[in-house]
Amino acid sequence: MLFWHLGGSLFLGRWVFRDPAMDLRVLALGAVLPDLIDKPIGSILFTDYFDTG
Repeated sequence: MLFWHLGGSLFLGRWVFRDPAMDLRVLALGAVLPDLIDKPIGSILFTDYFDTG
């Protein structure tokens, strides 16, 4: 899922804004940041629901 979010966001960002000087690092961080925040919080708060062990 990481590469799906990165690839889709980078493609759409480049296509919509059409600015070759655009900083893609900020766009990539914005695409991945919700996953980086959500995964640890979800694993802590919902361990009873999603525990497979």
